[in-house]
Amino acid sequence: MGERKEFEYYVITGAMLLLVLMGVLQILFRFVLNFSLSWTEELSRYLFILMVYTGASLALKRKKHVRVELIDIYVKSKIKRCIFIFNDIVMIWLLLLVGYAGLKISITTYEMEQLSPALGLPMYLVYGIIPLTFLFGACRAFQVLIAEIKGGKE
Repeated sequence: MGERKEFEYYVITGAMLLLVLMGVLQILFRFVLNFSLSWTEELSRYLFILMVYTGASLALKRKKHVRVELIDIYVKSKIKRCIFIFNDIVMIWLLLLVGYAGLKISITTYEMEQLSPALGLPMYLVYGIIPLTFLFGACRAFQVLIAEIKGGKE
């Protein structure tokens, strides 16, 4: 049996499939049927945003995010482990901070009853991607922190 995939993997895969479908629909309608669908570009943008932020959460879980590796090369393992733990704590704090700011924006757009131009989608759903995915990211960073504290696994 294959490796168990993370929840984020399925969200990213679904968003990518829908993104490709939106592109094919737009091409089909524009060049074959001589009619333009205005909502496909907007939905594609929202799917791309969902994909990117969910991918960041998955990268945190798999420890594949961008980082400077000078510490790995020049610092001894005990000090390195302390630095990694500190980095994980700062990462969690930043993710929660941005997620909280995103939540405030989502609440504001909910109160203003703002709608997207082409789809008429409530914008609090679109802006809700930020707090949701940053909360997932904080959870994943917390998992990495716990693993680092328990065994120092890299």
